[in-house]
Amino acid sequence: MLFRSDLRQELASIALMKTWPLPGATILRGLILWPAISVTVMTWGFAALALVFTGLAGSREPGPMTLAGAAAFFLVSPGIIFTEYTAHNGVAVLFPAWVPVGPSRGRGVDAAGQRLILLLANWLGLALALAPGAGVTTALWFGLPGLRPWTLPVGAAVTTLMVGAELWVLTGLLGRAFERLDETDAERGE
Repeated sequence: MLFRSDLRQELASIALMKTWPLPGATILRGLILWPAISVTVMTWGFAALALVFTGLAGSREPGPMTLAGAAAFFLVSPGIIFTEYTAHNGVAVLFPAWVPVGPSRGRGVDAAGQRLILLLANWLGLALALAPGAGVTTALWFGLPGLRPWTLPVGAAVTTLMVGAELWVLTGLLGRAFERLDETDAERGE
């Protein structure tokens, strides 16, 4: 949420971006790629530290469930992070007036209500994006009880691949909306 180095920061430069000889989907994917990769690497670093400190704090070696859960987290976190960035950039493309341009941010009851609506829509979108992979993970968990801890990383990998395919299609559709976006659609900062 705080690392806004994507289309939300670049709405003021929309006229310049539209002169680039690239399709809108490619530009949008590029704007999402860098901050999402940066946050993913930071998340992996913090998760690795947590895993190390969990091992140091315990009096014994981490068990298979801890290792499988950590592996699942490492595999599914990029899907979640990329979904979040796609949702935020989708709002910037579809509702550019709702995204503050520049350093100023809206204040007051109307801005709080707007952020609450966006938060609920974001949660709903994330749940819908992860639902197919969660279904596969649940089926693996109950279908293969002998391999139970290790079904988590497999399910996480399947979930991330499914989310990646969903996001590829979604950014393709958002790219069309990006191509129709006009510089005057964005709200100007004070």
